[in-house]
Amino acid sequence: MLLSSNVLRAFMWRHPPETNEDGFFRQLVDQLLQRYTAIDLFRLLVADAGSCSLGNADYDRQKQLHYLFWLNEKQPTLLSEATRLLGHCQTPRQPR
Repeated sequence: MLLSSNVLRAFMWRHPPETNEDGFFRQLVDQLLQRYTAIDLFRLLVADAGSCSLGNADYDRQKQLHYLFWLNEKQPTLLSEATRLLGHCQTPRQPR
């Protein structure tokens, strides 16, 4: 999982072997908030497709966080709709 802020660029974790990222997501968010809320370190969680779910998105919003989840072919309806809505946007060029 990537945690986006001006100060902290990445926060990596290992989830318990008996679960996947989605099963550990809420526990991770709670741990991050417990550690960093007092210093207002972040407001945006960026995660890969394993965490992409309505439940996780709702949980982030309940915690007054924003989210950015990676989409891939494992979420065909979401990917199709995102492509339809955002496909006209140009990708920024990478600096050389």
